Amino acid sequence: MNSKISDKDKKDWENFLSNNHNLPDKDVNYKSDNKKKVYTFDLHGYSLDEANSKVEDLINRSYENGVRKLI
Repeated sequence: MNSKISDKDKKDWENFLSNNHNLPDKDVNYKSDNKKKVYTFDLHGYSLDEANSKVEDLINRSYENGVRKLI
């Protein structure tokens, strides 16, 4: 497979490389803000009623604690 880069793409890349502006590090806030924001839980062994109660409790506690993702 032989692919060629267009002249426009080459020019755009050269312009990007010659630009002296600092690019913001978008991961800085993400890394510090995302610690312990994911919670994983397993409902094996629970009855249906127990699992429903546990899920409701987990959702409420996760919301209160700022958890961003439940697995």
